[in-house]
Amino acid sequence: MARVNLKNLVGKKKEAAPVLARLMEAIGAPLAITDTEGQLLLGEGLASSPAKFPVHCDGEILGWVTGNEKAEAVASLLSYLAGKESEKKTLGNEVLGLYRETNLIYSFSEKLAVSLEVSAIAGATLEQARQLIKASGGSVMLLNEEQRRLDSVAAFGHGIVAANGRKLGEGIVGSIAATGNAEIVNEVNSDPRADDNENAISSLICAPLKVKEQVKGVLILVSEAPTAYTAGELKLLISVAAQATLAVENALLHEKMVREATRKIEERRRELEIAVQERTAELATQKENVELLSEIGKEITASLDVDTIFYKLYEHVNQLVDAAIFGVGIFDPEQEQIEYRLAIENGKRYAPYTRAMSDKNQLPVWCIENRQPVFINDVTQEYNKYVGAFRSANVNGALLEDGTRPEEPYSIIYLPLISQEKVLGVIAIQSFRKNAYTEYHLNLLQNLAAYTSIALDNADAYRRLDATLQNLKTTQQQLVTQAKLASLGQLTAGIAHEIKNPLNFVNNFAALSIDLAKELNETLASNADKKISELMGEIEDILAMLQQNAEKINHHGKRADNIVKSMMDHARGSSHEREPVEVNRLLDEAVNLVYHGMRANDATFNVTIEKELDASIGKLDVVPQDMSRVFLNIVNNACYAAQQKKKEKPVAFSPILSVATKNLGDKVEIRIRDNGNGIPPDIREKIFNPFFTTKPTGQGTGLGLSISHDIIVQEHHGEIAVETEEGKFTEFVVRLPRSQGERC
Repeated sequence: MARVNLKNLVGKKKEAAPVLARLMEAIGAPLAITDTEGQLLLGEGLASSPAKFPVHCDGEILGWVTGNEKAEAVASLLSYLAGKESEKKTLGNEVLGLYRETNLIYSFSEKLAVSLEVSAIAGATLEQARQLIKASGGSVMLLNEEQRRLDSVAAFGHGIVAANGRKLGEGIVGSIAATGNAEIVNEVNSDPRADDNENAISSLICAPLKVKEQVKGVLILVSEAPTAYTAGELKLLISVAAQATLAVENALLHEKMVREATRKIEERRRELEIAVQERTAELATQKENVELLSEIGKEITASLDVDTIFYKLYEHVNQLVDAAIFGVGIFDPEQEQIEYRLAIENGKRYAPYTRAMSDKNQLPVWCIENRQPVFINDVTQEYNKYVGAFRSANVNGALLEDGTRPEEPYSIIYLPLISQEKVLGVIAIQSFRKNAYTEYHLNLLQNLAAYTSIALDNADAYRRLDATLQNLKTTQQQLVTQAKLASLGQLTAGIAHEIKNPLNFVNNFAALSIDLAKELNETLASNADKKISELMGEIEDILAMLQQNAEKINHHGKRADNIVKSMMDHARGSSHEREPVEVNRLLDEAVNLVYHGMRANDATFNVTIEKELDASIGKLDVVPQDMSRVFLNIVNNACYAAQQKKKEKPVAFSPILSVATKNLGDKVEIRIRDNGNGIPPDIREKIFNPFFTTKPTGQGTGLGLSISHDIIVQEHHGEIAVETEEGKFTEFVVRLPRSQGERC
């Protein structure tokens, strides 16, 4: 019950106050109403202490009424009024509590309505229960129906309530779940059902989570301290549990639906994955077949012999399809027949045979006449789609080489071989199985037939082109020789200039030596009467000068000899024999020869030569004549490019030729650069092509760079590349491996 204050009860603003005042006036005797502290609340203070009567409510003394015997009636009235006031307050508190609980439950319902996760619902349920009922711990447990076990999905406080694995029917909680009845156990230790875990708590209140009388779990609140849970609290817990049950059921249903949807999605994903894998494998097979088809095409079109083409086809066709029987027939329009030069069944060759074009009941005849493929997967049912009644292969008279008759095929493909609107023959591919082929196989084989047609056409053309090819080879060799002679012609003036200098030295020193010898004779003749010993000093000076002249004559003679030797090396055909050669020397000689050659042909020619030669390169195993030819070609082109730009800009431009070598360890790098007009982008890819030249007619053969490329790449296993910027420069980069077993 609610506590009542006597002072408030008899206060002037209270309804009881005027009634008490009139009652005390009617009694006509002095009365006093005081609280338990002796404070006067109503009436008059009494001199003496007559009778004193208590005012009480719910066993509690609120104050006293003092006076004569009539004071007892007033005390009883006040006690009655206090009781009514207490009841009114209690009722008000209950109404307020009910309102609060209703609001909490409504708010709880709203939370549950928007949640579809079991753990979230269980957590919200516990939070709601804690707000309504005092507890030190709690848990929401759901029933695992397969294992008949309660598992906690949400808990707070005491660890016992969160323990999983409670068997249905065991302990107080397990028993409540088994019976489906909500219970209050205020003295857990006294309950015989309590297990060891539950004995650690004092009181518990538990409500089952039920759907259509089926228990789905329990909602538990516990207290470690002794607590007197009430029926009202149990009613509240049941209400919370009921709402939670519906939400949990919906969440479980949602989870089940999600699991089912996930399962279906996963199944579909696996199906799609398998389908993708199968399709990927199919595409991979198709890709492999296309690649194989391409390789077969390359291989057969690379052959110019008809029999070789047929055998290569047979070697590869079984990698694409089941070709138990394979044959190629050549159409002879003059003889009006198909000649089977190659036909094989399971590795056994047929004896050569023919098919007359007049026999219209033959599938290959239909194929050639209609220029269309024959595609049959059951010869007994589909033969008449193309020709008349089915005819056994044995009737056709074809035999294997060992004299035995061939087996009867069920699946048949004939493909016409057509090139440039001309029918060349037919390919036959057959299987002993029904339905051995698909449209995909037909498409593959049609591509194969196209390659075969090209190969046969090429083989036929080869016979006609062979003589022309030989003529072209002869002509090409003549052009190469002409290019070489042209190169020699360009170098003649330079070589003459190079030889002229040492010969001038030889002539000058020889003339000087003659004069010195004459001077020696004159000295000896004019001093005949002197002793030789007296003239020895002069003689020794003249002899020393003669010796110096002889050494210079020898030096310049060797120089001329080397120039002639270099010229002969260049002019002589290459032996293709490698020998250790100083690359720097070859490059230096090429620069000097080209420079003086161009100076001799054009007096206005001049170029600044920059050299950066790496002495650590040493010797390299090369074919010296060929490597010299490469350097001469590139240096000559560089000087020509620089000179052409000088002619365009006679004042503002200074030609520069830069040559450099570098030791790269396992390779040697040679760079030859000019500051001419560079190479336009549209012709850069063509500069190494035979017969391509940008020089005016008569000034270039177009073979220099082509030959140089072959010498560097094919003969010496090196690299040659060009770096250029139009209007600024061109630089050729040559890299040669030190070991000819390696490649750059």
